[in-house]
Amino acid sequence: MKIRLTKQSCFLICVLLFCCAYDLQALTPSSDAPVSRFDSNSVSLQPLIVLASSSAEPADEDGSMAYANAQNAIRNNDYPNALAYIQQAVAVNPGNLDYQYLLGISYFKLSKLDEAQVIFFALINEDSIAFQKAFFDLSSAYLQRNDEQNAFKMLEQAYTLDPGRTELEMGNIYLKQKQFGKASECFERAALKKPELKADAATLQAVALLQLNQRSEATRLLLHVLEMDLTPDKTVAVQQLINSINESEKSDKPWQLTATLGFQYDDNVFLDPLDNLGLKPITGGVRNKEDGLSIFSLTGRYRFLKKDYWSFWGAYNHYQTNYINNTDLNIVGSRPSLQFQWDKLPFHAGLEYAYSHYWVDGESRVGVHSLLPRFFIEHPDNLQTSFSGAVEWKIYEDHSPSDKHYRLALMEIKTFPERKSHFRMQYAADFDEIGAEGSANVTGHEILAGIQYPLWIENWFMDISGRYNWKFFQYDPQISMSGSRTDEQKSAIFMVFGQLCSGLYLNLMAQPIWNDSNIINRLKYDPYEFKKALVSCYLTYTF
Repeated sequence: MKIRLTKQSCFLICVLLFCCAYDLQALTPSSDAPVSRFDSNSVSLQPLIVLASSSAEPADEDGSMAYANAQNAIRNNDYPNALAYIQQAVAVNPGNLDYQYLLGISYFKLSKLDEAQVIFFALINEDSIAFQKAFFDLSSAYLQRNDEQNAFKMLEQAYTLDPGRTELEMGNIYLKQKQFGKASECFERAALKKPELKADAATLQAVALLQLNQRSEATRLLLHVLEMDLTPDKTVAVQQLINSINESEKSDKPWQLTATLGFQYDDNVFLDPLDNLGLKPITGGVRNKEDGLSIFSLTGRYRFLKKDYWSFWGAYNHYQTNYINNTDLNIVGSRPSLQFQWDKLPFHAGLEYAYSHYWVDGESRVGVHSLLPRFFIEHPDNLQTSFSGAVEWKIYEDHSPSDKHYRLALMEIKTFPERKSHFRMQYAADFDEIGAEGSANVTGHEILAGIQYPLWIENWFMDISGRYNWKFFQYDPQISMSGSRTDEQKSAIFMVFGQLCSGLYLNLMAQPIWNDSNIINRLKYDPYEFKKALVSCYLTYTF
């Protein structure tokens, strides 16, 4: 069998040998030159002979099947298999430059930049017109090496081939260099020169404008992008960017004011209204009466200091409930607080000190000193972890003994951004040290699971969760000074909430609760076994 050498086959044979057999540093002008610098003239064609691998399958005589498999693997982000397939195709048909180009792409996707750059330069030397697109790939490779100067040079040589894409890539480099004005100009020209890039260019231009504090113009561009024909993933990404702009505008204000007004129906009110707020360590029973109540809350925050990732806030909350019939259960609450926050992606941390005081039917009942740490981590793959804790000292002004309360909670959240939904699970442990010597300690464990997903109405969601709470009371003074008590409480929460208009939100909630204990009193029934249901409607306005 005669083997006929063409210019293309010699070139491809040379590339194969360089990629598979030799030290790629030999391609640089001297051994002291950095690997990240390549001279396109240093790659030359030589009359070398390489026989195709004998392992190639006879059924794929021209390598087209392996090439198709490599393309599919690239589309599926399966780059190791893509490389294996394209190497088979090149072994069968080394004279096909398209195969060689996909080989370079496979190396690039696997971060084998030396091999990829050798191939791209050789392709340009062989056919600079057909493979002018390789300049874009070389630019990307240089960017991965943080060599922005050479990345620019590669893009300049690609300009005549595709001015629109070149402007887009140059804008990305300017973004990386924090030259946001030049980046914005490049993205604007990219949209004009290549209309099919308009959505991507306008989105990136909005990012640059945000860095220039031109939020209104950035929002205008993004709203225009949403009117274009976008894929579902891009639609979600653009909407999230708009939401982040709105949130950043609010967070940049040194003050925040939120007012909530609601109404709640309770078909079985507690004996002590402090049980509604979780402030009674030894919970009581119910009245077997139904009632309705209005709820009002007003919260103001002011940021005294913001430096780098740190901020320091002062806040005040006023809370008030008013029953229709059981007016002796009315509560007024006051809660000043100081808050430290630290936010540096992917971490968020905070520490809050608060003093809360509550009056029931006009009488002072309890003051609570609270220290509340929190820590939040955003993981890859849309996972989030939240740690929260509490150290509280409750000082009662009635016959109840003082209570030191400790709590630690861990929550894991899996988000699905494309569907604007999430699934969460939480475990929390509580401990109450009651009395001077902790003679009536209470231990609690809580498990929660919930899911949130969007409704068919834009910016409206449904949230469904279930909670199981187990509590062990060392003793219950209302029953016995020596006998212990164990409660099991189960509840489900159904919520529908969403935005009515700018700053105004509506929340509808239903919550059935079941409680059972191991206590049987002298009348042969459990005074702590009850069922109740809460139905609530809240309007919240953020100024």
